[in-house]
Amino acid sequence: MSVWKKIREDMGVKWGFPMQLSTEPQSIKKPAVRGISLLIALTTIAMMITMVSDLIVTSSVNLELALSTRDQIRGEYVAKSGFNMALFLISGGYAVDLKKASLPTPIGGPLTDSAESTWQMLNDFPPLGASMVRMLKAGHKDSGKKEKKSKKEEERDKERGDDPFHLGGMLAERTSAQMELFEDQFSIKITDEAGKINLSNLINERIGKPTIDHLIALFSCPAEKEFLESKNLQPQELAYRIFDFIKMSTDDAPSPESGLTSRNDSYKSQTPPYSVKALPLDSVEELRLIKGWDDDIHAVFAPYLTVYPYLKKEATTESNKININTAPKELMSCLFPSVLKSECYEKYVLKRKKLDENKSAVMSGDLKTTLKDLFCYTEEEEKAAQAQSGEKTSLTPDQWLTDKTTVLRVVIETKTGNQNHTLVAVLRRIAPQDKEFMRDKQDVKRSYEILSFQLL
Repeated sequence: MSVWKKIREDMGVKWGFPMQLSTEPQSIKKPAVRGISLLIALTTIAMMITMVSDLIVTSSVNLELALSTRDQIRGEYVAKSGFNMALFLISGGYAVDLKKASLPTPIGGPLTDSAESTWQMLNDFPPLGASMVRMLKAGHKDSGKKEKKSKKEEERDKERGDDPFHLGGMLAERTSAQMELFEDQFSIKITDEAGKINLSNLINERIGKPTIDHLIALFSCPAEKEFLESKNLQPQELAYRIFDFIKMSTDDAPSPESGLTSRNDSYKSQTPPYSVKALPLDSVEELRLIKGWDDDIHAVFAPYLTVYPYLKKEATTESNKININTAPKELMSCLFPSVLKSECYEKYVLKRKKLDENKSAVMSGDLKTTLKDLFCYTEEEEKAAQAQSGEKTSLTPDQWLTDKTTVLRVVIETKTGNQNHTLVAVLRRIAPQDKEFMRDKQDVKRSYEILSFQLL
């Protein structure tokens, strides 16, 4: 068969040209479909979502940081404002008390610090701020609806405007309107440091013996003594360990009552090792360094102890004394255990309750008479104390007390936004004629000295 014939049979010829006659479709090679465009789109969207999310989170964090910084700054200045207000009222109240003490009776009277003192009034203040002003204004308006007022009172209220403090006429300013701009709030709490046992007296045995007696009396209360015995401690041991840690002496020999063989050996074995301070404590928290003084003991006894005022040069006997008017009832019952007797305790509770309700001074007239009347201080106890005070370093219990104070602790608590701050300051009041602090050489004769200032 010729070649041409073969081609015609296989391919067919049309119009003189060989052609494929098969009707079977030819396989067409199509490009592979991989979805690369979709993958790129999804990746791009994911990256955009991540960037937007990061931007939102970063913005939120920056906003919270800005608000936190703002509240922190505001809280600091609110606390300082509260302290300045307390300082102003304390100084003004002290001037009034000094003036009253110089006047004859019945207007004047002895200078004492008790629940009726001017500075105690600050503890009755509600939290100061815009919310308190609005509340007082609302109460002021409500009371105006219920009570019928004279024409003169209506004219007076019209002049004052919304002034719940009734200070507009006296200060010639809209006090409430100013305080209503004060969105944050603060509260003031003032306590008497003379109502506690001052550990700074323990710098030497000559002036520290009364304070050691105070500590032993505190630690010897029935419940407190039992608590210390559960810690394998005796009241005298703990009191003299505190004394040995503070007293300013290079002698390593401890007090026999401390139960230690050396002042320093017990502390050099600690990690890290340290020695006794041999100086007054900077704060009550340093008691945790003393052997045997743990967190439980600190929680029980720290509220009754202080390190203020610091002693300068020679200590005065006044620094050893505890204010009978401001000392906690628990501390007084430890110092004078006779009050815990069944026949005396009920009388003491009733009298103390009446004094607290009337905000009257506990001490009146002769101190021994007050002790016998209020604390059932007996002649036997007085004779025993006099026999024990053969040393010049001791004081009888009636010499442990005073009715005055010079050092006050001011605590300002603030609320600013979502933050709370606390400012703790300790200040000493100074009388104008007081020469102990070189007031005659001061250009600006302040009526106070700040001993400690801490913003928490």
